[in-house]
Amino acid sequence: MLNKKRGKKGQITIFIIIGILILVASATYIYVKTRILEEELPIVIPIVEKVPIEVQPIKDFIEACVYQVGTEGLILLGQQGGYMDLAGFSINDALTFSEGDNLAIPYWWHMSSDDKCTENCVFKSGVPPLHRIRPTDNSIESNLDRYVNKNLASCTGRFEDFEEQGFSFIMGDITTKSTVTKEDVVITVNWPIEVKREAKTKIKSFQTRVPVNLDRIYALGAGITDYEAENMFLEKQATDLIAGFSTLQNDRMLPPMGGSDFECGSKKIWLKTETKENLGKVLMSYVPLLQVYGGLNYVAPSFLDALKQSIYTGMIVPIDPFLSRGLETSFVYLDWPIYLNIAPSRGELIQGGDVSIHLPFLGFCMNSYDFTYDLSYPVLVQIYDPAALNGKGYYFKFAIEENLRNSEAMFTAAQEALPTAIEESLFCNANQFLTGKITIETKDAKTDSPLPGVSVAFCIPDSKGSCDANYCFIGTTKIENGKAVLTSKFPIGVGLLILTPASPDYVSAVEPYAT
Repeated sequence: MLNKKRGKKGQITIFIIIGILILVASATYIYVKTRILEEELPIVIPIVEKVPIEVQPIKDFIEACVYQVGTEGLILLGQQGGYMDLAGFSINDALTFSEGDNLAIPYWWHMSSDDKCTENCVFKSGVPPLHRIRPTDNSIESNLDRYVNKNLASCTGRFEDFEEQGFSFIMGDITTKSTVTKEDVVITVNWPIEVKREAKTKIKSFQTRVPVNLDRIYALGAGITDYEAENMFLEKQATDLIAGFSTLQNDRMLPPMGGSDFECGSKKIWLKTETKENLGKVLMSYVPLLQVYGGLNYVAPSFLDALKQSIYTGMIVPIDPFLSRGLETSFVYLDWPIYLNIAPSRGELIQGGDVSIHLPFLGFCMNSYDFTYDLSYPVLVQIYDPAALNGKGYYFKFAIEENLRNSEAMFTAAQEALPTAIEESLFCNANQFLTGKITIETKDAKTDSPLPGVSVAFCIPDSKGSCDANYCFIGTTKIENGKAVLTSKFPIGVGLLILTPASPDYVSAVEPYAT
């Protein structure tokens, strides 16, 4: 029913009440108030699914499995840079720990061109989207969905223990929708199951929340990656280390990027293999000294020596402390293969250029040593949340790559911005958000209290009812001025509004919606 209330300016207010299936005994549901260009939409009566006491242990058992499998999936995603399946990755897109090793960690930022590239080289972002753009994409949420779909049934053991108690089961297909909220990860499963003992009962909706603040972990990782792409902090550290560990006084040190001596006789030489080994040792010792400002393991440098203070201050990655608080970040180099070319050189020998003055009869000689470095090496970034998983802790790992050519950082801010990891559908392109600003307000309809953390998505199904091609995550409601709201423009169309609450007391709702 469409109710219109016109004020002095002909304003129209819109109210939608959407019932959300609950997992607790109380008849609680979500109240969603939407204000769209000050027009009113009809009220939709909520529908609440009740679960008989007899099958409540089965429901609890399934939700325990959802938690277990979801946790396993999140741990695997953390070990593999947000990806579940690395089969499609090329050897250059992921960091392998050793030759032939199956353990690989995807690069979130690296040069995809050949190492010998010096101009117009291509850089690639491997940062996966956090939220699904469409159900079949490679976002972290979609990866977790697929993992739960694949492994949930095996966790339940096909309900053998319950069958021994006289229950029988007819099971449908599993469909999972994971939602990364601002505090944790909510996993909602739709699994139609007919349970029969003395009577038949149908259950289908299950939900749990996994206490991993993946939203903030991801934001910190993306912030570190963006800072490397825009400010080249790895390249800065590399040039500082080369300058600090190069000298003409010891041929076991690195060849200098600039210097000269006044010795008469043969010029100094370095061996390329030995130089690469020495540089690798320097990296293993000093890459771990990089630290993210404001993190749990951040220690402000405090040295009396001005040079030392300057060097250690230069190893701070100045990420917004709002992102790094409560998290530990470490940077690791473990003697992985590096690309190194030092000029001038001839074969295995690295020796100074042609600029030299030899006047031994006057007791004067001068040799110039101005070497340039082409250098690439991987760095493993590890973010650790000790409070996650109820104090068990959670690790998230990804790799980034340092690249110097001619002793200078290759990628500069003047080049194109970070490319997205996957292409967004045209439907979800920012240019398609042509409505006026739409405000979604979410409340608990029983208590009328704000209900934040509800993820909002919009889709227009195709002729088969699928949202794969036209699915767009809009955002999550949050508290503003005492209300749980999301204000955003939407794509124009007649489709479905998809609401996924963060609270485990509610499950998702899908309602017809026109923008």
